[in-house]
Amino acid sequence: LYGHFESRATLVTQVVERAIQQSDEALGAVDLDGDPRAALSRLLEASWRLTQQYGALIVAAEQSMPHEQFQAVHIGLIDRWKPLMERGRRDGSFRDDQPLEWQLTLLQSVLHAASGAVYRGEIKAAEAATLIDGTLQAALTPPSATRG
Repeated sequence: LYGHFESRATLVTQVVERAIQQSDEALGAVDLDGDPRAALSRLLEASWRLTQQYGALIVAAEQSMPHEQFQAVHIGLIDRWKPLMERGRRDGSFRDDQPLEWQLTLLQSVLHAASGAVYRGEIKAAEAATLIDGTLQAALTPPSATRG
């Protein structure tokens, strides 16, 4: 297999790009209408299924691809999150006192952290979706909404 690619990093990059394309198509089928918080939960659930499916690939990519290249292949997926996040920020569902780019980075980071935690045996894959959703919903809740 390595004979067809100039390096392990090149091989991993090709596989990651294919996985990202398939993931983008699958996430395009997720209903993002209605309440932004509920739509976020649906998108997180679908994203986790894909992250779990490609978990070993994510670990390999983080270890062998340059950080800038790893980030670049995720741009399309991050762009899928952006309109939902913007809508939720406008209607007060999500906090708007932090940069949107930071929140998008947080979403991606939590998904990848969960994948690593499952891979290391720190959490069970079946628990991850609930942990991801709870973590991100709490992080995105406007401060005034938590004081109730």
